[in-house]
Amino acid sequence: MSKSFPLSLLGLSSIALMAAGTARAEVIYENQSGGSATFYGQFDPSWTQFDDGADSHDKIVDNSKSNSRVGFTLKQPFSAFELGFKFETALGFRQSASVSQLGEPDALEWDRTKLRHVDLSLKSAQYGTFFIGQGSMGSDSIGDRSLSPTTLVNDVSISDTSGSYLLRQDDGALSEIAVGDAFNNFGGNRRGRIRYDSPDFGGFVFRTSYGRNILVHEDDDDYWDVALSYDREMANGNQVSAGIGYYVRDRGDGQEDIKDSFASAAVKMASGVNVAMALGSRDNGGSYSYAQLGYIGQWVAWGDTSLAVDYYKGEDMVSEGDDAESWSLSVVQNVASLNTDIYAGYRSYDYDDDATSYQKAESVTIGARWKF
Repeated sequence: MSKSFPLSLLGLSSIALMAAGTARAEVIYENQSGGSATFYGQFDPSWTQFDDGADSHDKIVDNSKSNSRVGFTLKQPFSAFELGFKFETALGFRQSASVSQLGEPDALEWDRTKLRHVDLSLKSAQYGTFFIGQGSMGSDSIGDRSLSPTTLVNDVSISDTSGSYLLRQDDGALSEIAVGDAFNNFGGNRRGRIRYDSPDFGGFVFRTSYGRNILVHEDDDDYWDVALSYDREMANGNQVSAGIGYYVRDRGDGQEDIKDSFASAAVKMASGVNVAMALGSRDNGGSYSYAQLGYIGQWVAWGDTSLAVDYYKGEDMVSEGDDAESWSLSVVQNVASLNTDIYAGYRSYDYDDDATSYQKAESVTIGARWKF
């Protein structure tokens, strides 16, 4: 293990505590006609160590699972409609998913690709919601449903933690296969798009969208998707969240189109026990399944303590016949009075293909997210 761990952890803890010490809730302004302006943000530094089986690397990074960001929303009702606008941008800190054995980006660098939302919406209880602008496609979040706070450190999106690190072969050489390639998951993302969400029918909402990657000029592909979500809280306190989606990247340069199918479901009991499952497949491009078991307890006065264990199984992700397995342990401690979540997680990675054997890898993440 790297000797920088104690100093890194001390520095990270100090940053989190200084930030949390000035914690305050999001700022909301309202007008006399029912409109509102809400300003919000979060800061999410983490210490991540990745061991590829031969060498260990650690770095203070921004947690890609829930990166540091600021934003605001505007809402104004009129007649039976509500007009909305959302602006949100990442702050540009070095992301946990971007660091590897070969190097890392600058500690702070902002460009247009850090824009998350520049999004206009028109909502009606009768007709649904229409969106236009940079924002989430209809199938975004459909394939990673979970009702455990531990998704802040470990979930089906394995590549968020150490996705750019390369797997090491048994002979000691670094391969060209990154963690994010071998341990992939499918789902929509953010694009410049038009999107429609249907009204809520007993918890069911239909979504569809079409978009382009307007923040990356080299990407001329078309993106479209359809999705169905279900969210419900029962009278006994149990909660259910589920979704199924289909996402297409229509390539215009002669390359084969990418077509993904995926689904996920999560249940949280009033007792605190929660489970989540996900699966996905890509036409001619592999498949995966995922399961998570967790518990949310009220053991300390600060806030909820969340624990979880999960397991991921992938096949044919990089090449036909390959096999990827991963499991993790996670804990998240909420500190309600400071709007802060303190978290730690461990993940193991085991990958093999028909041509080469690879060393097992593992990662450790410790961090704190402060919302303001």
